[in-house]
Amino acid sequence: MHHSYLALGSNLQNPGKQIEKTIIAISNLNHSRLLQQSSLYQTKPLLPPERPDEIQEDYVNAVIKIATQLSPKALLRETQAIETNMGRVRSEKRWQARIIDIDILLYDDVYMETPPLTIPHPEMQKRLFVIEPLYEIAPDLILPMGKSLQDVYLQLK
Repeated sequence: MHHSYLALGSNLQNPGKQIEKTIIAISNLNHSRLLQQSSLYQTKPLLPPERPDEIQEDYVNAVIKIATQLSPKALLRETQAIETNMGRVRSEKRWQARIIDIDILLYDDVYMETPPLTIPHPEMQKRLFVIEPLYEIAPDLILPMGKSLQDVYLQLK
């Protein structure tokens, strides 16, 4: 079994409920099981520089750890199917409000950079809303980049 950490975020249609539904859907994936989940964190939305005055509801974020037999690309396909089934509409615009967003943060110690998927997630070390819930469930984690999660967390805090 492989271990993967997934970041979950929602700011539409009762975001906390959307996160709960997503965790259940991921728990029901074939060849996978939920190992840990963080608390829910409420955070302000990231707004792109070209839309700094856009109004969006706060996000609810969480991180989960799963054990899976799925490959990274198969896991991506499955998580994107969950997003679509829950009503997520993809757009070319970044940082849109969304019913659910599932990001693969880490997958074992895998490094990969392909058009559909980059692991480790390229922005994770810059985002407290990802690092804080990850730190809650894996405070002793050493990131594949060689940094301790605790050091990254303390830098962002």
